[in-house]
Order: sequence, then structure tokens, then C-alpha cells
Amino acid sequence: MSLLEKERLDIIFIEGFHNLIAKRVDILKILAAKDEADLKNTLHYTVPPILAVTGIVAENATESSFNEIRYMKIPQDGEKLVQLIREKLKTIT
Repeated sequence: MSLLEKERLDIIFIEGFHNLIAKRVDILKILAAKDEADLKNTLHYTVPPILAVTGIVAENATESSFNEIRYMKIPQDGEKLVQLIREKLKTIT
């Protein structure tokens, strides 16, 4: 992360690194999962804040959320996800 310290960024999206960030309460997370079993396993090792769930599990979902975490289908819900991120950033800055 020292590579980015001088960049003065407001937000960074990274994929992977679950083992490094799953237990951090200071990092907002968007989870991706293949199916409900994969999502449950990921959630077992992840602490809030969790903004949304994406991936194949979201694409195949018949509900709008899982345990009050919104599913976001990408690219269809991309704009909604951007809005959620903006709203969340307003509350933490």
C-alpha cells in the first residue's frame, strides 16, 4: 500500500486480497461469489462493512438481498452500485 500513499486517492478498488482485508472494519467490501454456499463461506470469514454482493450468485438470485446485503448484478446494476458507493462515502467522510 505504500505505493499509493502519495497518490491522494479517495477510493481504491482491489480484487482478491480477502485474507488481508476480511477482518478489517475500516475497509468497505463488495463481495463476489459463485453460489450461495460460496457466499456463506465468504461471509463466515468477513466482517462488516459489506456494501453489496456481486458475481454469479447475484446473477442467479431470485431475491434482492442476502441477509440484508444487496445483490448487485453487473453490468445491469452498475449505476446503482456506484450510487451506493457514493452514499456510503458521504457518511464516512
